[in-house]
Amino acid sequence: QNFCLAMADPESAPFVKFLQGFREKLRQDPTSFLDTAGQDLPHSDASNELKYRNILPLTDTNPLITVFGPKVDRGRTPEQTQIFGERVCARTISTYPLQTLGESACRDGDPICDRYGFYLFTNRSIVVVADGCNWGERPKRAAERARNSVMGYLKEKNPKIQTVNDAKLYLLRSFNDAHNRICEKHHPDEEIGSTTLLAGISMEIEGENGGPNEWAFVCTSVGDCKAFLIKENRSIIDITMNNRAESLNATDCGGRLGPVMPDGGPDLRNLNTFVHRVAPGDMIMVMSDGIHDNLHPQSLDISPKELKLRYNTWEEASKEISVEEIASRFRVKFLQYMLGERSYTPLNILDCSIKLSEDATYTSREFMETQPGKRLPKDYRLYPGKMDHTTGLIFRVGPADFQSPISPTLNAKASVALSEERSMCVPISITMSRTADRFTIYCRTVAKGKFECLAKRSECVLTVSPRKQFIPELGEEVCGVDELSKARAE
Repeated sequence: QNFCLAMADPESAPFVKFLQGFREKLRQDPTSFLDTAGQDLPHSDASNELKYRNILPLTDTNPLITVFGPKVDRGRTPEQTQIFGERVCARTISTYPLQTLGESACRDGDPICDRYGFYLFTNRSIVVVADGCNWGERPKRAAERARNSVMGYLKEKNPKIQTVNDAKLYLLRSFNDAHNRICEKHHPDEEIGSTTLLAGISMEIEGENGGPNEWAFVCTSVGDCKAFLIKENRSIIDITMNNRAESLNATDCGGRLGPVMPDGGPDLRNLNTFVHRVAPGDMIMVMSDGIHDNLHPQSLDISPKELKLRYNTWEEASKEISVEEIASRFRVKFLQYMLGERSYTPLNILDCSIKLSEDATYTSREFMETQPGKRLPKDYRLYPGKMDHTTGLIFRVGPADFQSPISPTLNAKASVALSEERSMCVPISITMSRTADRFTIYCRTVAKGKFECLAKRSECVLTVSPRKQFIPELGEEVCGVDELSKARAE
């Protein structure tokens, strides 16, 4: 009874009230939200037209930026965003409830089973996100091995990737290698888990008929992780559109690596490779389903009728049309709607996506924290969204020395926001010099923080992070850029 009294009315939750207003807007608008004038473009796979294009060779096989995470995979305090200027940022959180019985400092679902990785080379990038299936150490290990295996394999084979078709081939081979690593038993009693996986390569390719060089993004996916292309003109494209078309139900990820089939093989139902043209300055965002499930109309209690479709329920619609195709179009539109007039920068888009997942699942999380042991009502109107391990990584396409200009399409308000973000604190600045026999790294970092240096055979990883998380006082609201919470870099 005490727990019940402590729970606020879900009707008054800000996101629930927002959705009520959004649904009313959909009902009153004579135009379908899916058909509103937006910047999304039709999905266009460029596999055939680019498959024989040569890729410009790497000038250096060592990555200039390395991002691995999450840094924190359990407990009350989530990982802070890893930021590298306007080049790349990444974050993983859990939207599951805190365990309120006993003295536990954990959340349901701990440890987080998502893993991500990113390499930036002079004219190429490699990105990976893995989402371990279910809870516990087994899926966490599977996701970690998959990420490490794919990142290591592609880094090793980088010089051999000379055409777009080569990129597709080596991505598929890296998945085979990842499956084998997942299945390895390091001791006889070890239990093996499974994971979904998405890996991609952004690369500079030779122009057509001697024209200027171009860029392409090639990715391979099994399961339900997704990749989106976000262009400087504010258009958003679901690169992995319909990759959940083979899912049997909402809980079926569609495929995964690990010994899940009767013969010990992986589930490759929706294994697919995607090729898309991109340009310097564009952004690629990869995510686990902890984000994109909260961009699905059904999980937000938005009915087909409210999208001007002739079906009363999504179950009824699924018998005649592809609900996943509708969901893909809605995700793009809804993400654009939530971003509003914000400037399109990696940090702004990542923060918006993560916050949306936190806000959408707030009432569900509060119910389970205040009424432990009770089953969450299946009512998307009052308890929208889907709690999960939640990962997003977003990076800019282009050579390592690319400087993104302020897009002329941004309005004055967005330009001011962008200039504010550009002036934010840089947690660590690096200058490197060399002589005939050594390199010297000079660092300037925050005055009070935790500084770590990891020297490897071919690279040196420097990490700075705050010793204590910054949390505003109750009732306070951060104005402008939050430099303290974001002060983490490698």
